[in-house]
Amino acid sequence: MSDIEWIKVEKLSLALSAQQASFDLHQFHDYPKPMQAEIKKRIILEAHRDLKWWFEEEIDLSTYDRCVYVIKLSNPFAVEYETGQSNVLYIGRGYAFSRIKKHYNKTLFDLFTSLSGTHFDFWICKPRKRNSEDYYKKIEWSLLDEFKSTKGEYPLLNKIAGTYTKSSLGDNWDAPIKNLGYYPKWILYPTKHSEFAKLS
Repeated sequence: MSDIEWIKVEKLSLALSAQQASFDLHQFHDYPKPMQAEIKKRIILEAHRDLKWWFEEEIDLSTYDRCVYVIKLSNPFAVEYETGQSNVLYIGRGYAFSRIKKHYNKTLFDLFTSLSGTHFDFWICKPRKRNSEDYYKKIEWSLLDEFKSTKGEYPLLNKIAGTYTKSSLGDNWDAPIKNLGYYPKWILYPTKHSEFAKLS
């Protein structure tokens, strides 16, 4: 068995989370300005609960620390990068449950509101290796390095290269960034008017 077992949830929808919170994501900017902060807060809370619920059969996401996770656009969308196309938006590590909430507040809510109607996929793994507490950092660094070498730049929402460690890689480490069998019907290209804050 590989020491890197990826678990994924596909077709997550911020619009659906908004509906469950009794709001319409498509009309978010039509709500009065004084209400938008509270509406955003309630939608993010619902989306955070949804993510935990979708993973419940496999893991308790709220206890998942020292993990690596990848946020991707769902089929049929991809992003046009410098030297190729990919549906990967962000590669991160750490305590995923709390970090995702911060990501929503900083960037993901605005990004998915601007792409209203699109869905996203969430991949996560909790790699462990004897005598290597920083193994998960190696996985993140390797994913980012491989992505940049094939696409010419880091994923849309990444700004740094991660932390290099000397651990050797196990099998299946690069599964979330492989494009094998993925044929997007729509390619997105961010313009200068669609810049979003990078995630740490």
